[in-house]
Amino acid sequence: MKRSQFVTALFLVSAVLSSGVLATDILTSRGDNARTGLNSSETILTPANVGSASFGLLYNEPVDGQVYAQPLYVSGQRVTFNGQTIVANVLYIATEHDSLYAFDADTGTQYWKTSLLQFGESPVSSQDVGDCEDIVPEIGITATPVIDRTAGANGTIFVLAASKNNAGTSFFHRLHAIDLSTGGDRITPRLIVGSVNGAGPATTFVAVKQRSRAGLLLLNGIIYTSWASYCDFTPYAGWIIAYNENLGQVAVLNTDPDGTPTNSWSGSSGNSIWQAGNAPAVDATGNIYVATSNGPFDPTHRDYGDSVLKLTTSLAVADYFTPFNQQAEANGDLDLGSGGPMVLPDIVDSSGTHHHLLVQSGKDANLYLLNRDNLGKFHSGSNSQIYQELAGVITNGAWSCPAYFNGSVYYGGTSAVLSRFQFNSQGKLNTASSSTPNTFDYPGATPTISSNGTNNGIVWAYEHSSHAVLHAYDPANLSHELLNTDSQNFGDGVKFAVPTVCNGKVFVGTSNSIAAFGLVGPGPAWHIAGAGDFNGNGQADLVWENMVTGARAIWPMNNGVYAPPPINLGVVDPSWHIVGVGDFLGNGQSDLVWENTTTGVRAIWLMNNGVFQSSINLGTVSVEWHIAGAGDFNGDGQADLVWENIVTGQHAIWILSSGIFQSAKSLQTVGGGWHVVGTGDFNGDGQADLVWENIATGARAIWLMNNGVYAPPAINLGIVDPSWRIVGEGDFLNNGQSDLVWENATIPARAIWIMNNGSFDHAIGLP
Repeated sequence: MKRSQFVTALFLVSAVLSSGVLATDILTSRGDNARTGLNSSETILTPANVGSASFGLLYNEPVDGQVYAQPLYVSGQRVTFNGQTIVANVLYIATEHDSLYAFDADTGTQYWKTSLLQFGESPVSSQDVGDCEDIVPEIGITATPVIDRTAGANGTIFVLAASKNNAGTSFFHRLHAIDLSTGGDRITPRLIVGSVNGAGPATTFVAVKQRSRAGLLLLNGIIYTSWASYCDFTPYAGWIIAYNENLGQVAVLNTDPDGTPTNSWSGSSGNSIWQAGNAPAVDATGNIYVATSNGPFDPTHRDYGDSVLKLTTSLAVADYFTPFNQQAEANGDLDLGSGGPMVLPDIVDSSGTHHHLLVQSGKDANLYLLNRDNLGKFHSGSNSQIYQELAGVITNGAWSCPAYFNGSVYYGGTSAVLSRFQFNSQGKLNTASSSTPNTFDYPGATPTISSNGTNNGIVWAYEHSSHAVLHAYDPANLSHELLNTDSQNFGDGVKFAVPTVCNGKVFVGTSNSIAAFGLVGPGPAWHIAGAGDFNGNGQADLVWENMVTGARAIWPMNNGVYAPPPINLGVVDPSWHIVGVGDFLGNGQSDLVWENTTTGVRAIWLMNNGVFQSSINLGTVSVEWHIAGAGDFNGDGQADLVWENIVTGQHAIWILSSGIFQSAKSLQTVGGGWHVVGTGDFNGDGQADLVWENIATGARAIWLMNNGVYAPPAINLGIVDPSWRIVGEGDFLNNGQSDLVWENATIPARAIWIMNNGSFDHAIGLP
């Protein structure tokens, strides 16, 4: 097998296994077109493990701008990496610098990065749009993209990008159709244009006046883009402009075509679609729902300020709701559309009646529960025509969006707590039954909820303060906080950021990175596969292997103590085992030796800071032979391999140069239940020694070696209960001498024996 074929095969097997077990995708804003913020297929994360020390930061990868758009996740996706096509769980991240990234969701490895800027262009700056400081310093990709896995050969992510020419005289919004595998444009990007008939302030779409804020909606092969303004700088209007997946324009809606009546503070402009970034919501019959901001309201002139609109797929207004005091709210800048609508599943009351409801809240702090079959339109004097109104319950108003789980709605105001509103037997919402112990600074929290069906629910919330903070709560009692990362600064916070929870991980964007949280500690199926220095600090780290799932990881260590986050090595077919750790290039960093005990194929993964770079194919050797360890036996600074024949008891050393076989040395044949279990330099002479173990008796010993030749006497390590095994050797204190790693898989328990010239000095307990 060629080396490139071996690398590709490992990645393909890894991803196929991974995607077969973890098949959940997050392809759109808030996870579904109803915008519930709920992933009810989360089988890994539970309140118990999220609230334990085993949950923490997995990786934090840099990006080139603020991450306003919600991270999207595609499982088992074909992706191009280093000229090879592999399959992996892929995380797609968009930035305000007009860049789109594809990361391995499990490891944080960057597969590709694409700039959506045309030649001679740059992102829009806040100064370009009238010193609008909603987003500073640059504005590029703000709206959450949307993914169609069936579009094109590899699936497509549709993205809106804002840009300007370098002279700052022309401004552009373009809709891109990006191949999920390569990061390239599948179709020539479409420049956003639009016009409608009317006497209003903005009947022609002007890029420098319109901002893409709400996420993209994909419905029946049509992509709906929604438009707000820059800081309400006139003239502007609210727009929805729809395209097919070939990027041909198919429909246009302007929510303020005539500009009547005049809004006292902004002329006749208004009716933006902000929705705190939420994409338009859709019900089961395909109706689309959006909420507009302050501006003119006169349905006879097609002007819908401060309204919830029910739209057909062709963007005709089928129904609407507008509060009775709309004019006062418009004059007071109390946008109804500062938050986005959420379509609820059927709410069934005690009489068995099914209610088709939608929830909305905005700056006026009222929670509106609307009947989707009859939104209520406009009634002067009161809102008594609607299904339910809870007045003033969203403290300081909503610049955020809700989530739904198990008969409850979760909402947060600005500079306020996040609260739970529960449906009662009459099918109405009670006032808040529980709230978080902490408040969330402007703009408040848009929660995400994970669960396994109706069990193991967790409410996740992102806090935008001096730095980004991830919180987790018990959905039945929000006063019970499961997680608070305030003490761990993983980046500056970003307004309106929304967590994405998928397949055991939580992804959150910062001002310049994407952070992933998950389970960092090993479960019962995890075993230590070796130890080596992967970050070049002179101290050994631990290599972990899960022989049930095929997952592998590295724990960075500091003086024998775990120093998170771990390095995730992804998933590799469990027929492959990590059988050795050594520095094969002499660069001060450890590499991994792999063995397939079924086929007899062996290989070395060359690593850089714990990240796979390339492989060396060691060929196929009879499965009677097993690689028992890796170490430098000739003092050239490069690791060699120790082989053991599990049938005959023969042993040999392969002397390698840069991982390539040079010569072999035979070792004594040892029987009586003795096996080589690893190598290490126990006397500080720069040459590897052999560690022996007798599984039957529990006896252990070290053979000191000189240029690969045994130099007796042996160091007797005594007898240790055979349920304990030596699973790794490495220098954990950076003193030039190897230590031993022990594991008891029965308990399970692990420990490091700190050694002094091959003799036990003291132990360090491991989790």
